[in-house]
Amino acid sequence: MPRRLADAASGGEPPFVVRLAGIADEDFSAFPNNECGLAEVGKTIRSLKGAGCDAVVMGGSCGARIFRSLIRTGAARRCFRG
Repeated sequence: MPRRLADAASGGEPPFVVRLAGIADEDFSAFPNNECGLAEVGKTIRSLKGAGCDAVVMGGSCGARIFRSLIRTGAARRCFRG
């Protein structure tokens, strides 16, 4: 699904793809991209700003294992503070 989104969006300016480390398993080498961890919110935002992004679309899926590891490390609490 994420690769199809990137292909569909590439009709104009190429999309910038943030690949989630340890999760993304498709080849995005045809697009400007960067790899960020799921809990690396600051790095992700800097990557998007550096690429001049003005809109974000998220696609794909990841299993519960990823979210359990975020909770164990406390990363989820740091990312989603209210």
